[in-house]
Amino acid sequence: MTPQIEFATSMAMKDRLNAGEKNDLLIMTEDGIQELVQLGLLTSPSPSFIQCGIGVAIAPNQPPVAIDTLTNFIQSLRDTPSITFTSKGVSGIYFAKVLNDLGMTQCITQKATILEGGLVATLLLNGKAAMAVQMISELRAIPLAQYLGPLPPEIQHWTRFSAGVCSASTQPTLAKEFSVFLKSTVAQSIFYEAGLDGVN
Repeated sequence: MTPQIEFATSMAMKDRLNAGEKNDLLIMTEDGIQELVQLGLLTSPSPSFIQCGIGVAIAPNQPPVAIDTLTNFIQSLRDTPSITFTSKGVSGIYFAKVLNDLGMTQCITQKATILEGGLVATLLLNGKAAMAVQMISELRAIPLAQYLGPLPPEIQHWTRFSAGVCSASTQPTLAKEFSVFLKSTVAQSIFYEAGLDGVN
């Protein structure tokens, strides 16, 4: 059996499941899984098996900029001519909070292309943005984008992911077995190569 896999932001997945969409297994943020379990839409939640931080990427031919300290990152934010992030993804919601805390919301959003979801680093390849901020694994999913590294430690945010079997699943046993596989050494090595870290 070949599984059918679809990708969406955690918020979009919750909306689709609430609207009655039928699936077998859902992988999303730890908090999102627990919320859907409480609503009766998911069963058999797994322990968190991976986590991901937020990173920064720039256009392929652009000279690297410093993001290693909070001071350098703020200056690079001010200097970049354009930036992209999401409005509904976990990373975008958090980054918007960071901008507000830094008092930079207005100066950054006026030069930002803000997408609801998806891989924002694709905009670095067509000249629509010079900088992208998103989860590290999502930035690294676009190999031609120039990944700079994670956010400075002072403002870094780690998101944990877990899985849950959908209550309306037609293959609950297979879904449960796959959720167990996600903690395996084989799966964890694949996640690591994609920019995700294991959870001890």
